[in-house]
Amino acid sequence: MIGMIAGTVGAVDSESVKNSGQFNDFDYAATKQSGQIPLCMIGDSITWAEKGDWWRKELLQRLPNLAFIGTHTAMFGYSHAGEGGNGTGQVLARMKYIPDCPYYNVLIGTNNNGVKAADLIQDKSKQTSEDIIKIVNELLKKNGVEKVFLS
Repeated sequence: MIGMIAGTVGAVDSESVKNSGQFNDFDYAATKQSGQIPLCMIGDSITWAEKGDWWRKELLQRLPNLAFIGTHTAMFGYSHAGEGGNGTGQVLARMKYIPDCPYYNVLIGTNNNGVKAADLIQDKSKQTSEDIIKIVNELLKKNGVEKVFLS
């Protein structure tokens, strides 16, 4: 796994991530030296699949000093921490594997909307919003966090 934009910013192997219990050994020295701004994008498949990768490409055109950080790499080679099919509960469950980063962008909740029964919509919406608040609060507890952006 690599976090990179203008070269490798840091790397870890998947075995050390599994065994560490917390993905916080990322080396930000290269980002400080290069002036890059680390951003970890978290969410479901919208975060990493076609649209997500194009979104990162567009962001880089507008903010060329971004350095995408994450546990996965998508088709253009940009790192992210998105997982296809995830709802808010799954993101909370894998929080310890999301790398420490000064800036996070969270795009989650789409997969929580599969409610068919009208009488359950209010409860499901409330649970989704509460989970998003928990996600933000958990991210804010990570080392060196400055901002969490919601999309």
